[in-house]
Amino acid sequence: MKFENCINKSTLTCRRSWPVSCLLVLLGTLYGCGSSAEIPEVYTNLVATSGTVTLNGKPLPSAAITFIPVGHEAVRRAYGKTDATGRYELMTPVRGRAIEDSKGAIPGKYQVMINKLRMPDGSDVAEEVTDADAMEKGAVESLPAIYSDPEKTRLTADVSKAGEQGTEINFDLKAK
Repeated sequence: MKFENCINKSTLTCRRSWPVSCLLVLLGTLYGCGSSAEIPEVYTNLVATSGTVTLNGKPLPSAAITFIPVGHEAVRRAYGKTDATGRYELMTPVRGRAIEDSKGAIPGKYQVMINKLRMPDGSDVAEEVTDADAMEKGAVESLPAIYSDPEKTRLTADVSKAGEQGTEINFDLKAK
């Protein structure tokens, strides 16, 4: 008898929890669907944003540039890297969008951070080496905190949709 009571109790418990489990699975599926395929409208109006970064009047190659939105927590940061001539182009990575469709920045005001890592011997970090790997090998920030620290940077930018050519924003950094 005790065995039958256990079977009946476990069957009853299973019958009660089964609909709840199905509901949780259904809600999880619905929550995960749709939202990832839809790109928020704010990300469909990216403005081509580029420029040149110089240090003491000379091009600053291999520097990372980050545009941090001011007053808009929901807006993503825009990123770029300077080439040998100090030129950069920004992109705003958005899940579900190809890289070529992510070029540019969302119109608005930004705080700007520019970073340039150097190896302990003073050389530039090799192009194929990630920043994390370079830092493990002793690479350090070479730019003053007023450019490279998100808490101390004085650099700002305003990306606007004014021109069809995009927005050109140049930075002339000064260091001793």
